[in-house]
Amino acid sequence: MEINLNRIDYLQVGVISQKTMRLLPALGRKATQKVAVADHDGVITCFGMKKGEAVPVFKTLPGQKITRLDLGGALGTPQEKIFVCAGSEVKGYTKKGKQFLSFEANLTESINAMHVSGADLFVCASYIYNHYCDCKDQDYYLSGDKINDIVCLPAENLGRIVPVLACQDRVLRVLQGSELVYDIEVPGPPSVLELYNRDGGTNGEDILYGTVDGKLGLIRITDSSSSSKWEIDNEKKKGGVLCIDTYDILGDGVKDILVGRDDGTVEVYGFDSSNEPTLRFEHVLLESVTSIQGGCVGKESYDEVLTATYTGWVTGLTTESQQAEAGPGEEVKMSRETQSKVAALRAELDQLQMKVVQGREKYQQTAQSSTAVSAMPVFSINDKFTLCQDDASYSLTLEVQTAIDNLLLQSDVPIDLLDVDKNSAVVSFSECDSEQPKGNFLLVTYRCQANTTRLELKVRSIEGQYGTLQAYITPRLQPKTCQVRQYLIKPLSLHQRTHTIEQDRPMNTLSLVGQFSFAEIHSWVLFCLPEVPEKTPAGENITFYFQNTFLGTQLEATYCKGEGHFKSDNISTISILKDVLSKEATKRKNNLDISYDINDDSVGHTLKMIHPKLEYQLLLAKKVQLIDALKELQVHEGNADFLIPEYRNILDESAYLLEEYKKQPAHLERLYGMITDLFIDKFKFKGQNVKTKQSGRFCSDLFEPETEDNMSGSNQGQGSAVDVPLPEYQNQENMLSRLRGPIKHRADNQENIVPKAPQRTVLGGLQNIQCSNPQNTTQLLSCKNESEVPKSYAEKLGTKPPAFQIHLDEPDSAFSRERVSLKAKPSIEMYPLKLNPTVTCLRQPLASLDIPATCVSNMDLSFGGEYLCNPPCQIIENVPLPFYNTEVIMLSMD
Repeated sequence: MEINLNRIDYLQVGVISQKTMRLLPALGRKATQKVAVADHDGVITCFGMKKGEAVPVFKTLPGQKITRLDLGGALGTPQEKIFVCAGSEVKGYTKKGKQFLSFEANLTESINAMHVSGADLFVCASYIYNHYCDCKDQDYYLSGDKINDIVCLPAENLGRIVPVLACQDRVLRVLQGSELVYDIEVPGPPSVLELYNRDGGTNGEDILYGTVDGKLGLIRITDSSSSSKWEIDNEKKKGGVLCIDTYDILGDGVKDILVGRDDGTVEVYGFDSSNEPTLRFEHVLLESVTSIQGGCVGKESYDEVLTATYTGWVTGLTTESQQAEAGPGEEVKMSRETQSKVAALRAELDQLQMKVVQGREKYQQTAQSSTAVSAMPVFSINDKFTLCQDDASYSLTLEVQTAIDNLLLQSDVPIDLLDVDKNSAVVSFSECDSEQPKGNFLLVTYRCQANTTRLELKVRSIEGQYGTLQAYITPRLQPKTCQVRQYLIKPLSLHQRTHTIEQDRPMNTLSLVGQFSFAEIHSWVLFCLPEVPEKTPAGENITFYFQNTFLGTQLEATYCKGEGHFKSDNISTISILKDVLSKEATKRKNNLDISYDINDDSVGHTLKMIHPKLEYQLLLAKKVQLIDALKELQVHEGNADFLIPEYRNILDESAYLLEEYKKQPAHLERLYGMITDLFIDKFKFKGQNVKTKQSGRFCSDLFEPETEDNMSGSNQGQGSAVDVPLPEYQNQENMLSRLRGPIKHRADNQENIVPKAPQRTVLGGLQNIQCSNPQNTTQLLSCKNESEVPKSYAEKLGTKPPAFQIHLDEPDSAFSRERVSLKAKPSIEMYPLKLNPTVTCLRQPLASLDIPATCVSNMDLSFGGEYLCNPPCQIIENVPLPFYNTEVIMLSMD
């Protein structure tokens, strides 16, 4: 059963917080209900609707910012008393507006969550839970992570008080008094809790929860355990859940679930015959929905979904039809109620126009006065910077109470800017000089369309490179002013908290021992990893589990006073932790005893996790490269029937392929960079400097794409990359430190470096370094001259600098991951092939080179000469690809 709801805007108050709007109980079965809403100005507004007009019941004086509003009263009676919390104070009002309670909780932090049940008051600050009965302190609990919301199971049904806390570490904590009974793992950080059917269901044990990443679920809580009834995934990548309610809006006798999200989406879920929730209605507002309630507000006997948004708009989605239909020749006359409403709107519009004219004249006079003093307008910003698990990117959401004029995004660390479908702003890229001591790697301006109050961006960072992302928000206000918000990009920024990890994976271990306190090492871990609580955990030790959202590798962090142990199946993660933790300890002049245990099997394990992503991206790049040529053939021949099924499939899916490729800029370069880091980190922990003149040049050649110059050079008799003698490098003092990630830049002073010989891709090159398996080499891909090499669209537009660079002969201190050098592109073209000419070259990216055995035997690419006798990379399996004549090779490093 589908439902049609029509939008009605009732009134606007100030900026409001989450769960600060409630409907008072109705006096009759289908009578209209009063609405109570509280804002950041400290004003509580209670109003009702009469003849289509909002009639105020009472309105309080301004005061401290109100963060929560709840209804209460004696058990078994209508819950019509209004309770609000502002700072650490709780106030109570009757339905007529008379204040009857003012209670100071004596908390050092502001109250951000509250629940009222009879004479019991439950309040939560960031980490502290308090229970008061008749304003007397009863219970206290210190949470291990930030508390987002609280709800209490109905005491009249259970005969006992059971509070449930929603905590940021993806856990619901069930309490009994001041003790933790057990905790419940949920799929994301829970943001809101609500009793199912407003009373906990049949047994009073059912709780609805919503998460920051948009998931919705129902859990049954018993004395000693819990069970999940159902869960709804966020498949369409909607916003996080901010508010939930239950109400029979469909009129089928079963209460439906009403959901409000931070991207403005309002959803109504009904239940099918199998008692599973099904989406029945969806409406998108332009602002985040902070509160939602089901009831009857506008007109008797017409149910509606009442919402409150961040900027203070109270809006209803009613079942009452707002349009009159007429057949041919019929006339529809406007009712008196509608006529009076139109007249009132016209009068209000005239008054607003007069106020605008008077305000403009007053501003002009003030601006020309010599004694005038300019005052900056104050405006609120609702911002959120969260890691998205699905695409391993950070979502930056900015919401302002007034229209946004422009946004300036500045970063001192390399990040990729991803496209967002909901973002309609005009993007301008400015060229950056990252060579300067405090240079920028990203400088982007967003110019918003009129009346845009919410902006959503997506960025992806590179693990190992950390810094600050700053957003300068300028609204459409006079005089012009802006606010700056800063967001930390952490060294292991793509890791997120998880409940458990797979212990059977090959793990590398990093151990730290020193004279440091529990709080100090916790601050170091907080600096390195996201989703770590700012407050030092209670107890003597703590264990956190993390998962890399990009690769799926894992990390276990266990530490206490004077000791810390970190385990990961990715050597690069251990390397980053070692560098950053030792640097932070050095800043505080702490002596550290660092030891590590490297498992060689972990390298092959990590490569197996990279391989499917690399294979998919190579196939995607190849398909995108063929789209233009196939379309041209289709136009020339009139149809595509003569093409093989694979090519016809590429044409059919061309729009999807281009969109998918556009969403993943520099994805191949990122994967190449991870393999490079894995290679360097493995030998670094073995004490071998693979960044010497020969080994480092070899590793660099593996990942460098073939270019026009080196291809033509190969045809002129220069030979392959391996049979060119490597020169002695000079002017090494000008070489940059080793840089992590795909975005790297060559130093300027390299006049003594001989141009590179023909180069190969990593998989094609590694395939040929097999002394033990020489029979696996394939035929050499040859070109007679440069004119025979067809140029792709991307090559015609010009080449770009290599995706990354291996720098040689560096001192031990050159392992810094703080800065890289990058010339930011002034713009990103819409045509995806221009983004990565490195990976979209027409030459086979995985074609092998037939290297003569004599050349291989004469090479010595390691310190002890065992490099070729014991190759670090072996072919595990060859996967044939149908779209081009080459092979994707799964690698492992010994």
